[in-house]
Amino acid sequence: MNGWASRMAALPAFAWAARPSAQSYAGRMIRVTDYGVGHGSLWFSDGSAWRLVAPTEIYNATTDFVGTYAGATLVAQAMFPAGLLRVGDVLALVIRTLKSGTADAFARNIRFGGTGDIGVDGSVFSLGYGSTNTHTAENPRLKIVSATSIRVTTIGSTASFSGGTSTVGATDTTIPDITANNNYLSITFNKNSGSAGETLTTKELTIIHHPGP
Repeated sequence: MNGWASRMAALPAFAWAARPSAQSYAGRMIRVTDYGVGHGSLWFSDGSAWRLVAPTEIYNATTDFVGTYAGATLVAQAMFPAGLLRVGDVLALVIRTLKSGTADAFARNIRFGGTGDIGVDGSVFSLGYGSTNTHTAENPRLKIVSATSIRVTTIGSTASFSGGTSTVGATDTTIPDITANNNYLSITFNKNSGSAGETLTTKELTIIHHPGP
């Protein structure tokens, strides 16, 4: 165990649902064991609420996800319990994909909502793949702008990409109140036409939670 991990392990540890009240732990830190890749995440009590201490990786794909998709397929999902997100927080994503085959109707969707159902939760940002044997690298960032809305603040970059289309909502996306409801970030791939032999491979998929002010 390295030094940082040992210091984290020395802190009081709780699952998010079992954490003590912020009022009872004013000025203290805890480790939340079930939120964050690896050793969990660090939280500080300001006396009225728990605040995430530092950027925290909450999802990291460890293997390639390969598929010949039909319709909408869930590739990754992260759940945010009620009260965990705060206004000003940012969710930063790294998505690398490799598409084999000719141009077709492949698309990538980022959805955010209160059900975790990819047929119900709203699309925040979609990207259409329009080229043969395409590689993409994206770094979209999503900001919680109010307790009931989320915004795409930057698309990031697409590498070795041509002929595709991207759609970002012109207005903020309405979401269930983050203080009272669980919310889900879902990443899906859609394929509604094209030749059957085409595949889409997720080479990397990471989600990092950056705390707001």
